[in-house]
Amino acid sequence: MAAQERTLEEVKREMLRRAGKVNPFERTKREDVEEVLGLLSGLEPDLWGIEWGKIGARYEALAAEQEQKGQSKEAGDTYYLAYEYYRIGRYPVPSSPEKMNCYRGALRDFLKACRYLDPPSAPLLFLNGKKDDQHPVEDIYLAMEHGDPKEARIFADGGHMGRVPCQKNDEALAVATQWLKRKLTES
Repeated sequence: MAAQERTLEEVKREMLRRAGKVNPFERTKREDVEEVLGLLSGLEPDLWGIEWGKIGARYEALAAEQEQKGQSKEAGDTYYLAYEYYRIGRYPVPSSPEKMNCYRGALRDFLKACRYLDPPSAPLLFLNGKKDDQHPVEDIYLAMEHGDPKEARIFADGGHMGRVPCQKNDEALAVATQWLKRKLTES
């Protein structure tokens, strides 16, 4: 039995039903979906890419303005929204030139949004020495700026993992053991 194709009106109704709730429209704004629906005159892939790409481009430009004003949180959120619209524009696959343009826009804006994302992390303990020749101590300082919860112990004379060459690593081992016991007993 062959799959039955949906009419443009059926597709529009389904998109509106999914707006802000169901994949791939779960992170869209209803008014943006309504705008695109008002402009779609057919189901051709390039038309789909053009109309969703316009919304993506609008949010991308807004994010760039926010970025220039130093509004980092807003810029990150807006770049992510631009990514979402470009992602929909290439949905389900970049099968035409305009859908491919949306695919490129989605990649571009996702990477821009990532600069501002600060997701939580699992509890982490960084053990390092100032003289680490495998992972510079600066990497820990950078990691401490993003995500929570994190703790660090930097050993002044230590190398990798806080070790001092040719010496026992009892202090670093004790720090790690105490931290792990504390984490396992916290509620």
